[in-house]
Amino acid sequence: MPPPSASIGSIGEDAVDKILDDVTDEIKRSSKIGMGVKSRKAPAKKRARPSPPAAAPPSSDDGLSPAALFYMSLLSLQFAIQPTLTQRYTSPDVNRSLLIMLQEFFKVFLAGGMLYATSPSEAALARTLSVWSVRSWLAVAGVPAALYALQNRLALAAYQGLDAVTFNTLNQTKTLSAAFWCYVFMGKRQTPVQCGALLMLLVAAVVIEGTVSVGALVEAGKGGGGEEVLAVLAKSFAGFGGGANFVAGVLPCLAASLISGLAGAMSQVFMQSGSGRNASLYSMELSAFSFLTLAVSLLWSADGGDVVGSFWKLLAKPWTFLPIISNACGGIIVGQVTKHAGSVRKGFALILGIVLTGVVQAVLGGGGLTLNQKVGGGIVVLSMYMHQRFGGGGGGGGGKGAGKGGKGKEKPKPVEISVRGKGPKQLDAANKKNK
Repeated sequence: MPPPSASIGSIGEDAVDKILDDVTDEIKRSSKIGMGVKSRKAPAKKRARPSPPAAAPPSSDDGLSPAALFYMSLLSLQFAIQPTLTQRYTSPDVNRSLLIMLQEFFKVFLAGGMLYATSPSEAALARTLSVWSVRSWLAVAGVPAALYALQNRLALAAYQGLDAVTFNTLNQTKTLSAAFWCYVFMGKRQTPVQCGALLMLLVAAVVIEGTVSVGALVEAGKGGGGEEVLAVLAKSFAGFGGGANFVAGVLPCLAASLISGLAGAMSQVFMQSGSGRNASLYSMELSAFSFLTLAVSLLWSADGGDVVGSFWKLLAKPWTFLPIISNACGGIIVGQVTKHAGSVRKGFALILGIVLTGVVQAVLGGGGLTLNQKVGGGIVVLSMYMHQRFGGGGGGGGGKGAGKGGKGKEKPKPVEISVRGKGPKQLDAANKKNK
């Protein structure tokens, strides 16, 4: 008989292997459904005459639904007001671990309330909850939650090893990462125009954050020399990578962006493919897993002993909960945006939120928008239009006959004749004659 420690260890290893197998199976199943693998169906009944081929059902990449536009707007607005709320109502000496735990705690209850409020009936709510189990929770939420936690750690390390210009520029590659992983998991390709729109989004972020001075470029352009423009650009990026530690700064930042896109793409697979997991339920699962993981980690962390004392300090200042609840709402909105618009277009909403941040600060401070913010905002809007207008038919490469703009020429449909009293053979003959 094996010793108890050996049996417990084997049970733990079996449990971990089982969870990893569940995650792999879930991703394979969801991605196959998302890429159009059809299940076997019973043969359909023969019709009297053949009908024209039905158009492919629209996907989330063919166009932005009203729900997608609504949640993207909410996300941009929340992202814009969050810095102001944090600066005004968050004490600099507050326990950061406590803030994150409270955010995840509020996310669970806010997402639960949204799930209940958006369910059309008690029966629909019961059907949504019927798919939940501890095993499925660990399979669909455990890995993305762990990836997000790892991303935050890497981003913190990168921020400490890079200057602000280098970090902010490299950090914007997470949208490109999301596009790459959506192609890997779901087969969603980006057309050449959409790839250009993503690069424009990266340029917009650099302009908005002031890395490149638009005013200096305009003045250099008026001078009539391309060399002067290049000199301004070289001066703008003179600090890029300056003194940066490649191993301790650049690599963690790029790894964080890659992991961010991976976690977003996995979440999109679970919420969009097949029947799709409810976005509010998925937000609850992610937040609950993050909360429990952080709570357990505090047992071995130096912050653990300070959590209780910091909580009582927060209760003495109720306004401190305002940015916490706002951030929790932002996390729930991110889930809805991923569900209805996808993780790639989530990047557009966040960059637009940076523009709105300047608007909010200008209104509250009594000033106006800078030239960089105006130009960067225009680039964001143009890139969003290009990415939306020149899609490739669901992100899958456009299909047969797709042109450069993602739209192929459709073959004109023949006019079908329907005459009362004629049999199938007569109808077929009439239709063939009309063709």
